[in-house]
Amino acid sequence: MPWLEVLGLSFATLLAGTAILYVTYPERLFAMLRSGMLPLIWVFYPILSALPQELIFRPLFFHRYASLLPSGQGAIAINAAIFSFAHLMYWSSVVAVMTFVGGWIFARAYLRHGFPAAWMLHAVAGNILFTVGMGAYFYTGNVVRPF
Repeated sequence: MPWLEVLGLSFATLLAGTAILYVTYPERLFAMLRSGMLPLIWVFYPILSALPQELIFRPLFFHRYASLLPSGQGAIAINAAIFSFAHLMYWSSVVAVMTFVGGWIFARAYLRHGFPAAWMLHAVAGNILFTVGMGAYFYTGNVVRPF
């Protein structure tokens, strides 16, 4: 497990999430701490959200489409773009950018360290984002038709 990467991503996610919410929705900053839902999210998000996403976007994607993908950074960029595209249902540029960056990090970790590392990074980043209050951007109640 690349513990230094996990620590670095945790710190970067905490800073980015805090800064984004401070500017966009300061009233939501750390609101999840007061809701009482955080322990449930920390237990179930890694299993019910991060795990299935990582199974689809890393091993399934990289093994199924290996013959079509460029090598190295090109494959990672395509994977990150598709991961971000899958999150467009939230109709948020913040979500699109964050999932592209996260997708890049998770894909890179998968290729360098294997599936458990990608899953761990995804789970930790997601739990930190929910702790900060960024879940407001990823909550399915935010999915609305833009037209």
